[in-house]
Amino acid sequence: MADQSVAIRYAEALYSAAKEAGLLDLVLADLAGTKVALESDTGLVSRLFHPRISPEVKVDSLVSGPLRGRHDLVRNTLVLMVRNGRADELKEFFRTYLDVHEARSGILRVEVSSASALSAETAEAIRQKVAEATGQPVVLEARVVPELLGGLRFLIGSRLIDGSIQSRLDRIARGLREAPVAKA
Repeated sequence: MADQSVAIRYAEALYSAAKEAGLLDLVLADLAGTKVALESDTGLVSRLFHPRISPEVKVDSLVSGPLRGRHDLVRNTLVLMVRNGRADELKEFFRTYLDVHEARSGILRVEVSSASALSAETAEAIRQKVAEATGQPVVLEARVVPELLGGLRFLIGSRLIDGSIQSRLDRIARGLREAPVAKA
């Protein structure tokens, strides 16, 4: 089972090393490419998680596959994780590194959910409005959630702003259930 504190320690260490070396963008791109390569190779993922395969065989599979051509900082971090028996932390590590990178770079990630796909123009307008309101650069992640029926739901960090029709209907239903009924 993945331990988020382990992923955080590795992510923060890699971020600090990348910043010191002036390689933040390169490391971020290499991690994204490595993640995509891992996700597309189910055989490698199976080997990485198999308890009977030695850490050295796992490392060799990584180095000769998804880590080929990656910067030493990325390669060494992931190899260290696998050698230390932390292959099961890799998925959490990729997400955590992105979170650390964005937080330390002052980037705000906003998840916007809607009942249907947002047009590129609408998504950009929302991104700009949030950036103006917060004074921070914003990365907007749009999701389609048909159950919302209409309206928008924003997740900014751990704060949820729900302006969906579904949440309004839920509030009305809750109010009706809680309203006292007069007996005739």
